[in-house]
Amino acid sequence: MRGRASRSVALATAGALLALASLASRAAHACYVCTSGREDETGRAFLVGSVLLSLLPFALFGGIALFVWSRARAAAREASAAGPDSPPRPAHPVHET
Repeated sequence: MRGRASRSVALATAGALLALASLASRAAHACYVCTSGREDETGRAFLVGSVLLSLLPFALFGGIALFVWSRARAAAREASAAGPDSPPRPAHPVHET
């Protein structure tokens, strides 16, 4: 008996939600493509946001590549300045006490 009552409550809740969804305002059903013919600030904001979000991964990987390239270039410059016969420098200076 309890299962039948909970099922009817679930059906009533689903019906109420469906009725509320059908009565929602038209703005809730609108999409960006449907309003693309209008010249308003919203469309421009969506376009700028889309462009910025599309360029973000390129900027991230480009920044990482630039960092690695500059570090490799600095290391090569340091190695050429040290000369071919000099021993390699340790990564961390050793302090003797």
